[in-house]
Amino acid sequence: MPLDRRLGNRLASVALLASARRWVPDTQNGMRLFRTDVLRDDPVPAGGFEAESRHLRALIGTGRRIASVDIPTIYDGEASHFRPVADTVAVARALVAPARRGDAAGVALDPRAAAVRAELSHWPARIGAATAAAIAIGLALPLLQPVDNELFLAINGLGDGPEWLYQALDPHARNYALIVALTIAGSAVAFRRLRYVAGATLAVVLAGYSAGAVLNLIKLFVERARPEEVLGDAVLLSHDRTWAAIASYPSGHLIVTAALVTAAAAIVPKLRTPLYLYLAAVAVTRITFGAHFPIDVVVGTVLGYEFGLFTVALAANARLLPASAVPALRRRASEPVAEPIRA
Repeated sequence: MPLDRRLGNRLASVALLASARRWVPDTQNGMRLFRTDVLRDDPVPAGGFEAESRHLRALIGTGRRIASVDIPTIYDGEASHFRPVADTVAVARALVAPARRGDAAGVALDPRAAAVRAELSHWPARIGAATAAAIAIGLALPLLQPVDNELFLAINGLGDGPEWLYQALDPHARNYALIVALTIAGSAVAFRRLRYVAGATLAVVLAGYSAGAVLNLIKLFVERARPEEVLGDAVLLSHDRTWAAIASYPSGHLIVTAALVTAAAAIVPKLRTPLYLYLAAVAVTRITFGAHFPIDVVVGTVLGYEFGLFTVALAANARLLPASAVPALRRRASEPVAEPIRA
């Protein structure tokens, strides 16, 4: 199975787990064997690729037993009818949107759970729109290149700083692990519940992996050269390092770092200031080190931010985090309630 489809299938399984609290290894293979009474009581709904997802949620909601078996998958270069943006958004909505009244997957929710579910329902369209916008900006890069060149040279000319700064900010795998460890420690102090600590860890790790998955999706449409390839000797490379072997748009370092930082800061607000300062330092040094153009950095940061908030909402919907971990709900709860006017 191609990597992009494998990643998409895993993300869909995680979304179904968050909404229906049941793990199904592959929500989109289209190869299902049903008992006749199941189809009579819960017929497959009309629709496209999202119909299977809605049907799975309905069956889980009625308590049907669902089992998985391995089958061979053969890809022989045939064209896919799956539309990457439109169908991804439709499937995501089917997996995480609140169940409609009368839907077999519907369950009674307490007010806080209902608020989390309602907040989560906005995210598939938001994630789809952000991804589509990133692809559109990538396709427009030839028009934006002159401005991006000028911005890059202005920031890159500030210099890369001492070697210790590079060693502190560039080794991303180590720093990703440190952010996860900081989240575990912070959530343990803040919540003192093993379930929430596990949920915080899952949300942050999933944020990084989902951001990485959309990065690979965007690079299927856009392949941008690094600054050193475009501007040559005008680029100041940090201690003569090179990044020419990897496509530049968007910044993979920023999209994953922003996702991890945003999720961690949402879950443990006391970590917000140091984490955001770290994110800002990484963003600036991606340019001063000569690794990325400013647009690469900005788009990567925005996408990572979106995925960080999305995975926190997923974890809260699965009751692995308290509703207060969702920033939108936390802000809503802190707003003053207007007193009724008495005559």
